[in-house]
Amino acid sequence: LQALPEGAPRTADDLAAAVDKPVDRVLAALLELELSGWIERQPGPVYLRLSASP
Repeated sequence: LQALPEGAPRTADDLAAAVDKPVDRVLAALLELELSGWIERQPGPVYLRLSASP
């Protein structure tokens, strides 16, 4: 979540490079964060950190 600053949408590939992890692991983590209400998937697809925590 720290690799996804608030208000700065990023792709899964960008996030994987930022945390030095495989994209499949990053996508799994992004899904968990999305289901928990921490982030939102937007067209692109890019991921956006939500301003309010769940």
